[in-house]
Amino acid sequence: MPPGNSIDASHVRGTVSGRTAALLAVLVGLIASLARFVDPEQGLGAAVKLVSATLALAVVPGVLATLLVPPRPQLSILEVVGFGIALSFGFLHVMTTIAVSMHLSPGVMLAVIAALSALMAARVMQKSSVSIAVTIDECVVCGLVALLAVPLYLQGSPFAVYEDQVLAALVRRLSELPAPRIDNLYVTPGIVYTYPFPSVLYFMGLVARLGDVDPLFVYHKLRFFWGPTALVMLYLVARVVFGYASVACAVAVTAVVLVSAGIFGMVDSFPAWWAQLVPYTYVPDVTMTVLLPALLVVAFEYVQAETTRERSFFLTAASGLIVTLTVIHIREIIQFAAYVGCFVVVCAAVREFRPYLRRAVTLLALTLLIAAVYTGWQSRVASVVGSIVQGQRAELVSVAAGVPATSLVFSRAVDVLDDFVQDYDQLFSGLTPFLLFGGVVVTVWFRRRPLAWLIASSTMVYLAVMAFPFLAVPYIYVTYFEILHVPVRNVIFFVYLFAGVLAYLAVVGLGRMDRTRLLVPVVGALTGILALLASIGLNQSLRGFSVPLVAAYALAFASLGRRPLGRESRWRIAATAIVSLLCLAALWPDRAPTPRTEQVTVRWAPGLADEQRSTLERQFSLGHGELKPDAEEAGSVWNYRLSNLSVDNVRGIVRHAAVADTHFIDRSTFEVEHQPPPGDDLAWGVAHVDWLQYPGAGLLVAVAVFVWMLGFVAPAFLSSASGASSAMALHEPLSRPFYSQAIPFVFFVVPFALWSVRPPLSPLSLPSLPPAGQAATPDTLVNQIPCVTTPAMPARFAEEDVTLPERTTCAPDYALVTWLRTQVPVDAVFAIDRWTPYPPQMFMAQQAVVFPTLDASFINEDALFRDYYRFFDASMRRYRVQPFFNAVETPDERDAFVKSLGVTHVLISPVHYDELRPVLDALPERFVSKYDDERWAVYEVMREGL
Repeated sequence: MPPGNSIDASHVRGTVSGRTAALLAVLVGLIASLARFVDPEQGLGAAVKLVSATLALAVVPGVLATLLVPPRPQLSILEVVGFGIALSFGFLHVMTTIAVSMHLSPGVMLAVIAALSALMAARVMQKSSVSIAVTIDECVVCGLVALLAVPLYLQGSPFAVYEDQVLAALVRRLSELPAPRIDNLYVTPGIVYTYPFPSVLYFMGLVARLGDVDPLFVYHKLRFFWGPTALVMLYLVARVVFGYASVACAVAVTAVVLVSAGIFGMVDSFPAWWAQLVPYTYVPDVTMTVLLPALLVVAFEYVQAETTRERSFFLTAASGLIVTLTVIHIREIIQFAAYVGCFVVVCAAVREFRPYLRRAVTLLALTLLIAAVYTGWQSRVASVVGSIVQGQRAELVSVAAGVPATSLVFSRAVDVLDDFVQDYDQLFSGLTPFLLFGGVVVTVWFRRRPLAWLIASSTMVYLAVMAFPFLAVPYIYVTYFEILHVPVRNVIFFVYLFAGVLAYLAVVGLGRMDRTRLLVPVVGALTGILALLASIGLNQSLRGFSVPLVAAYALAFASLGRRPLGRESRWRIAATAIVSLLCLAALWPDRAPTPRTEQVTVRWAPGLADEQRSTLERQFSLGHGELKPDAEEAGSVWNYRLSNLSVDNVRGIVRHAAVADTHFIDRSTFEVEHQPPPGDDLAWGVAHVDWLQYPGAGLLVAVAVFVWMLGFVAPAFLSSASGASSAMALHEPLSRPFYSQAIPFVFFVVPFALWSVRPPLSPLSLPSLPPAGQAATPDTLVNQIPCVTTPAMPARFAEEDVTLPERTTCAPDYALVTWLRTQVPVDAVFAIDRWTPYPPQMFMAQQAVVFPTLDASFINEDALFRDYYRFFDASMRRYRVQPFFNAVETPDERDAFVKSLGVTHVLISPVHYDELRPVLDALPERFVSKYDDERWAVYEVMREGL
């Protein structure tokens, strides 16, 4: 097979010189500088400012560095871009560290970045030694990811949950803070932020500053960059792992198709936090889907580097990203260390891969050293982190100690470890189960590619860790208490790789069998049906899913033997056959098919007693009853799931004297209308095809056998001499450019994806994301955030039994946001309303005495904001109201609050405007009005009057 970093000369359609590329990079920087003068309140102007500033900071510095010291004499377009982005984020982390350590303003750092970029550009133009190859395949990928960027820009990222709100507030503060320090970055005074050098947030702040765009708008819109970048990294990882440019292109194209279908797009149970290959701006989503893959790209290139220059370049890039990920979100660096650790074991065990052992050990040692040094320093600087981790470890030990020894081995981790394993069911979502079994085929097919075994071993180990409690407990304890939250994320990037590789191998293989290509769409459609059924009908138990899946990957290692399966390896054949048959028995459906139920609505006769209604519900198999609140006759109309669909039962319902009317029932034929199963965002096949909605025993058995053949029979065949010969026969077609197979590939992938299409989760459908929906300009974004009416609720953290009244709360309008930015010093500290769904820090760079949330959000929130909660507790005990924002406190009590918490300004929202404004106006020597639009008001604290 070709090396992963080579460019096939037959694919190249032209070249671009390094000088030309440097000129283009300089042009992007100039456009970003000039775009500051474009009106941001026009949709096109805002887009130009944001896009040019993003590219100037996230792409240009790294691209210029790549051109200045290229790892190879010839690079492809996507290599230059991908390597450039990887270097840029390492570079931006260095800039963040310098800015925070030396207390330098964003303006100074932008000047430094511009100067360094200019120097690199000048040097490249003087002496460029690299050419950039242009291929049709990469042009296809570039075109698709550029097209995908448009709906991602239009849709944007949500910022309705408190994690996003904290991050957006930090971006705003970082964009304006003239002298950042580790003790003044956070949105409230006196707290050292958990991540003292938040380079991704600082990058967004620099984008806002360079483009002169509102930081909240930047946070909302940057998804246009994250999604395409994730796909570029996916392409580059596939290229270096599998060695064929055509396969890498197929992986990228498949990913775009599945993202557009809503399969690799947003996740229905995650309104924020995770959007798979089109990540939100939420930092953990960015690190998981963009920066970790970028690290994999440069680390994999380092492992397979052929020259000293390549090794130096990629080790430097990897080191920068290891530091970056360790500092900004350590979960991903734990994953990376686990991946590399698995690869070290493989290299040590397999003679063929031992030449890669030293480099793998180097990466692992470097990662562990950086992580150890940083976490030790962080625990001293941000002590709250250490106390939280120790508390969670103690809780884990307590939970594990209460689990019987047999359950630690034979129960699922999710069933016994409480909150330490969350959202485990995402493992069975979409195409993931099918693709995980298909990954065994990919592994065996590319068994001579060393990095294929990094993926296979990491997948196998993580599947075992997330399934077995006796492995999960020590892993969580040693690493991080949230490491198995949504555990499928530890392997999901490999699932994305498997999808494109499987599809392309199928198309190329079918091309040799059927020259007419007529089989391609048929096989694509049938495979798509079975893949969908795998998520619906496969077992989800430890014995029925996890054990056979882990066993399938373990058996794949047998293919590394020097001899293929044959007569000379009878023991291997026997062992493989026995294990495979046992796994077939385990995969055999372990639960009965779900019986069909249909929704019906029943209007009961007026005056029917509850006891009689309950008796009739049991008699007619009417389950899951829900009172319909909008009915004209209160209490009489109910929605049900009807499980007995026989004509006799339905006739009995329709004709019963206690039933006044029904809906979803044909009252002449006594048939119930067929409807999709209950649930949101159903796959197209489930929503429209009856036999896919409640698959019977035959289909469940069929999908179990299919998955078994995919995970066990096909790999065993590929391990044989005949299978190896068949695989080698595809070397020549795989070596051709992807575009030569593009039409049959589309005819395979589209029917395959059709059955699992989920339009509401696709960025192409442009679903509105909370809270603001789609907005073309910053002022539109802020002004269309809706007001929220919150019902009466208990006051959290109040020792007394206090109920907050129902009230309507609005976000600040853009006029107030602009005034705060231009008229109030950044080092000001605001007193704010504790009970609001829209924290003011999202809209102002100044700090406030607390970060308000309506729901429980922060871990140990009362301890985190302990100075504020000292006054909160006293006010609740004495007056049953929050401190300061009331009309009952004495002036001395207000003075104590202001002095102790360092308050310099007071922000009054419409909720408190009529109540609090007269109180403060009556104290002119202490509080002076600075802003008043008859809804919002800002008062400055007069220190000399206190």
